[in-house]
Amino acid sequence: MFAQSFRCLFLGENPSWLKITAALAHSPFVSLTVQRACSAAAAFSDLSVRSWDALALDLHASNFQALDSIHKFRSELPSFPILALFDPAAQDLADLATKALHAGASRCLSLHDLTAETIHHAIRSLTPDAQTQSLLRRHADVTPYFRKDSAHPPSRAEVVSHAVNNLLCVINANADVLADHLADSNLAARSIQEIKKAAKSAADLIRSL
Repeated sequence: MFAQSFRCLFLGENPSWLKITAALAHSPFVSLTVQRACSAAAAFSDLSVRSWDALALDLHASNFQALDSIHKFRSELPSFPILALFDPAAQDLADLATKALHAGASRCLSLHDLTAETIHHAIRSLTPDAQTQSLLRRHADVTPYFRKDSAHPPSRAEVVSHAVNNLLCVINANADVLADHLADSNLAARSIQEIKKAAKSAADLIRSL
């Protein structure tokens, strides 16, 4: 189990919410709680009266203005983690992701590859403690994200690379968790090392493209 527990407030519509609940159902060992807010106003209210570790916001929701909401959340909560969830099949993806980051989003995560592990990792990377900083340093070579200071919008290849790197980071993090719990098993240790070696090779390949 991921020892650090997080609470995330989700703002978006039913299709994205169903993806999140399905991701949580398939990852019972991840310490992550997600609750839905049905409107931007409800999210603002909830964030002001309850303790949350992050806000996940659907960029494609039709019942609120996503970019305006991100900007408003950021102005009210300067250092609060905001995760922008995007559909990689959307035609305006590169432009939308860049605008979301400039509006104040902390990270962009693909809805197609959304898992409890990727959400947990993204929140953890934005709220680091001593243990988290150590993990991030160990996996720094496989965790690139879209950044606000990008001179140009990300290409579709960069978007795909970003999503794949998120998955590789999950693989590495879970391999570390297994290594901690299976330290006495030589066979398991060798298997874990093979997993980590393959993940690193995949990350190196992506960087070379």
